[in-house]
Amino acid sequence: MKTFSAILLAALLVPATARSETAHVETPHGEIAHTEAPHSEAVQSEPADDEASQSETVHGDAAPGVTAQAETPPAEAAHNAPPQDDTEWMGDARQWAVGFVGQKPAYCRLRWDSELGKTVEFRQSLDNAMWLVSKDGWDIPKGTVTKVTMVGRAGSKVVPAEFFDGKTLRIVPAEGKTGTAQIKFILKNSFVGTPDMELDFSGDEEKWVVPLSRVQQMYTTYVDCLNRLVPGATVSQVSDKTQPF
Repeated sequence: MKTFSAILLAALLVPATARSETAHVETPHGEIAHTEAPHSEAVQSEPADDEASQSETVHGDAAPGVTAQAETPPAEAAHNAPPQDDTEWMGDARQWAVGFVGQKPAYCRLRWDSELGKTVEFRQSLDNAMWLVSKDGWDIPKGTVTKVTMVGRAGSKVVPAEFFDGKTLRIVPAEGKTGTAQIKFILKNSFVGTPDMELDFSGDEEKWVVPLSRVQQMYTTYVDCLNRLVPGATVSQVSDKTQPF
């Protein structure tokens, strides 16, 4: 069962398309991943001139940056919607929690709650991955586009972020499959051990420190959640009763 779980996690966290790609992507911790997906292009780090001309400041408590009103692409999957009340929380440790959402398509939630109103969440279905940051008190207008700098052990990377809901930004490392591959790469590194990450926002929001170094404790629970995403997969029952024969 451990071998199956390891194979399943590798298959879900590192898509096959990423192995044949050539683009160099620097992770928040200075590592390089070759994760360009076919027919996908990196999101431009600078907003277009016509968007900049429409920029306006986000209102609210420590708003995360300057925004431009732009059309948000329609959601491609149910896990793009705000968190549902039917999340089945499977376990938690050191402010991190894993939850399963059974709607179609089903997805897993890996969520950090600072207990001070700030949260970071990764959502993963069989085909997609998403990265969300949220804070109570933010008042983000619909259509907001801004930037977030991810600061790692060996450098930094500026990535786009966009409106998700009134108090949540969606970080978009790249569009389409390339972005999904990069988020999965961050998750994979977190589970094998990685330093904490800093997020530096464009506005007057102070820097966040995201404790990725604590995620390792949720590895087994997250694998169990990913197992449930596979159609027809059976979840093995863990029992304290064992026999030597």
